[in-house]
Amino acid sequence: MLVATVAVAALAGLAFPLGLAADDAMMSEGNDAMMSKGDAMMSEGYDAMMSKGDAMTAPPAYARYDADSIDARVQSKVVETLRLYWTEGTAAFDMITPANALDTDTIYPFILDADTLETVAHGAFPDFGGVIADTLEMADRPIARIISDLERDGGTWVEYMSTNPANELIQPKRSYLYLYDGYIFGSGHYLTESVVKYVVEDAVQLYESKGQEAFDIITPEETVLTTELYPFVFDADTLKTVAHGAIPDRVGHVPYSILNTGDKSVEEIMADLERDGGTWVEYVFTNPATETKQLKRSWLYLYDGHIFSSGYYFQDSRVQSLVAEALTLYRADGEGAFDTITPEVADPLALRSSFVLDETTLEVVAHGLQPDLVGTTDPHLAVADRSLERIREELRSEDEVWVWYMAQNPSTQTNQLTRTYISLYDGYIFGASYSLPDSRIQSLVDEAIYTYRNDPDTGFEVITSGDLNRVGIYPLVRNTTHILAHGTLPHIIGPLPDVQVARSYEGTWNAAVEGGGTVWSQYSFVNPYTGTDQIKRAWLALHDGYLFGSTYNVPDADTQSVVDYATFIYESNKENDAWIDIITPEETIITDELYPFVINATSWTRLADGVVPDRVGKAETILDAADRSVEDVLADLEANGATWVTYPFHNPSTGTEQLKRTYLQMRDGIIFGSGYYILDSQVQAIAYNQILEYDHAGKDAAFADINTIPEEPASTYVFVVDPATGIVQAQNVNPDLIGMSDWDVIASDLPAAALLEQVSAEDGAWASYTHTNPVTGEAESKRTWLIMYDGLVFGSGYYTTDIPETDVEFVVDSAIFIYESNKENDAWIDIITPDAPITTDDLYPFVIDAASWTRLADGVVPDRVGKAETIL
Repeated sequence: MLVATVAVAALAGLAFPLGLAADDAMMSEGNDAMMSKGDAMMSEGYDAMMSKGDAMTAPPAYARYDADSIDARVQSKVVETLRLYWTEGTAAFDMITPANALDTDTIYPFILDADTLETVAHGAFPDFGGVIADTLEMADRPIARIISDLERDGGTWVEYMSTNPANELIQPKRSYLYLYDGYIFGSGHYLTESVVKYVVEDAVQLYESKGQEAFDIITPEETVLTTELYPFVFDADTLKTVAHGAIPDRVGHVPYSILNTGDKSVEEIMADLERDGGTWVEYVFTNPATETKQLKRSWLYLYDGHIFSSGYYFQDSRVQSLVAEALTLYRADGEGAFDTITPEVADPLALRSSFVLDETTLEVVAHGLQPDLVGTTDPHLAVADRSLERIREELRSEDEVWVWYMAQNPSTQTNQLTRTYISLYDGYIFGASYSLPDSRIQSLVDEAIYTYRNDPDTGFEVITSGDLNRVGIYPLVRNTTHILAHGTLPHIIGPLPDVQVARSYEGTWNAAVEGGGTVWSQYSFVNPYTGTDQIKRAWLALHDGYLFGSTYNVPDADTQSVVDYATFIYESNKENDAWIDIITPEETIITDELYPFVINATSWTRLADGVVPDRVGKAETILDAADRSVEDVLADLEANGATWVTYPFHNPSTGTEQLKRTYLQMRDGIIFGSGYYILDSQVQAIAYNQILEYDHAGKDAAFADINTIPEEPASTYVFVVDPATGIVQAQNVNPDLIGMSDWDVIASDLPAAALLEQVSAEDGAWASYTHTNPVTGEAESKRTWLIMYDGLVFGSGYYTTDIPETDVEFVVDSAIFIYESNKENDAWIDIITPDAPITTDDLYPFVIDAASWTRLADGVVPDRVGKAETIL
């Protein structure tokens, strides 16, 4: 348990500095006496007393970090601030407060009005001036008790959550508070960072006692995939790694990420180390626990010609801080904290993903995102990456552990691979988690801010260049009115586009300000990789007056989650290739659910299939008609580990060939994949978009908009049905149907009661039935997505005749994709155009020069290229 571990270490053998010991004695004799003695003390040589107090702490600003010394330095900062106040009075407040926010990892002071808790001075954040310090309202004990302790003892230690100015993360903080003259003087240190420094200190002490032998002790014989902090050491002259606590293969190599891609140059790092003894460095590094790139912050300490280091990942720190917050609340208010953690109404966009379980029964006693789960039994730990009994044993011996399992993301209402941090305390399991799709975009936003912070003049340009883009995701930057940078769609830089969002643009901005600088959002917008609108989930972080963001398309993320889970099964069941039978069913399954498949990259045959076992062992066909060649995809996988491909594939739900977007990931020479049908995702987004408008504009306005009939009918129209009566409440294709019952038609394939139960239980379901297509006027098979919201069923679907028309659009989109990806030397022309004529019934692209009206490329007849166009 992060907070408890450090707190215990910090309190062990606490030495009270002479300065505050003298102050405390004075305080007990009354303020007047204290002031008179304070004046006398100043005349008798306050500097001498301070030197004695300082002698109890480690010398320079960056010193050896043990619990006693850091606590002593915090108290010395409070003494220093008191001294300034004694000499300068309230003018000291301006002297303490900087003109601009400081990016600092030093111990800084703050001063609060004891009656109102209003901040009157702050050594890092000038904007906090005049703000009530609500952090103390959620400290490790009630504010009334903190004030009582201060009034009785003069000074007290307190733990609470606070924004770390060095990295803008909310982290647990341990502060010393001292009451004097109606003000609370305080200073503290961030426990997350102190723990890292303790790890480095342990490595230094081991080196002091064992010499070079310590490096062998630190370095394991084989790679250790650990969630624990670990040290690494490199030679200060050669910069080569001499010890690594997790990956022995790194010994002998220069730590490239820290030294070459960090926020400081090698020269700056060495100058900091020579001057101060230690320094923090931030850089992007692959978190071995998630196998995703994340921003990492490491402490480097120079000692005896070696640089001793350790670090933590931003994403892990966010989750650990949520658990620390829940523990702090519990220590302050006991079981009353459960009501504080649990909202009255579910908010899937809330930041707090913490929960509390009864250790014995696993009953949910508090949940920050889903209050309806309170009182139910949590199912996830029983199906995690290791047995429940082993998890319990680890908790009892280590207090806290990380676990993996599949869980529903309440925001997207879909299953995603989830990483959870849990801590055992007082008979309860306190936890918080992040899904892998959420983590990917949060980490990308961290990197975008990091890039901008390193060079504000070029930050937006780098973001727009696409250099930070990862597979399927990209960063963006906006202010209150405009998009300022975009990693994939630079042409939309300018005024904010008009889209339906779960929060308005202004509401999102305000939520970020009120939420400590970060906020989740959700909306429907174009996926630049498919050219169609899809549901998107966004993470936004406020920095320097801008909102830095990244999004994922929910269909993309769900598909990646299936692949993530398949690789999880593979890693957990390698013995005798048991994973193949776990993924592959005994008989064919017809399902609307996403499923995994696995390909041997060498033989290009299918190894496992989540729905059709007969495909196993046969030659792979998914790229036969894809927008990319097998060689191109394999090269991409070798270089990047993962990629997306698009190709036509049989949809068993419609019995037709449809364009499918598939995510592939390479591991151990094996390719894991899953995909979704683009047309399915498009109508899901249409229905969701209307729900957003309903939620944002209200029922009457939303229905009025839906009931606006377009001049040309659209086959993917939206409708809203009252599930109790089957009466159509709104739809935008035929006004005569409003107020009529159309439910029997929709429920022709499945009884209405069963369909409604499925829609309610699964947050959406597919229905297939025959219906008149408003575009053709003919009865056709229709596939419709239904989702329940606010007691109403919203739906949108597509007809059989939509599929070939849509395939034509997708062929064009694929040709544009090939063009954009292969502009150099006009390579796209040869990719689209075959060497010899092809006779085929398949759809094919062609390209025309608009100025000369001649054909530039042709997908079936190369002799047409260069000739005058005749299609019109």
